Amino acid sequence: FFPNPTEVTHSVTDIFQSKFDDPWPNWKKVPMNIHELWFGEFERRYWWLLEHNNIIKKNFEKKGAARLKDILSDAHEKRMKPQWMNEEVWEGLYNYWDTPEFKAKAERNKRNRASDFLGPRFICTHKQLYSFY
Repeated sequence: FFPNPTEVTHSVTDIFQSKFDDPWPNWKKVPMNIHELWFGEFERRYWWLLEHNNIIKKNFEKKGAARLKDILSDAHEKRMKPQWMNEEVWEGLYNYWDTPEFKAKAERNKRNRASDFLGPRFICTHKQLYSFY
């Protein structure tokens, strides 16, 4: 199983976009049965040896979470509904993003990112730099 990584990313994105039926604000909020449905669709598009199933599923979950985060963050920042998303789902997400709880969490995270004396970096970079001090 060695497909083109860009092709796989496009496939994962296409799969969840075509079956994004509720206003799930992030990957963790998507019910497990939907994860299974999406992975089942992925299995229909590709073929691999059974012994690789767990690692492929793990990578599917990781890639799906990252892509969904990117797409929803972009939509939230631009306040523009993606073409593939239906109106009811968009309204649900928009309402979620407009809650005091979400706004407070977003503001807290923004302050946390800005307050780190080393600035925003990947966690592995922080570990290396903190060990220096």
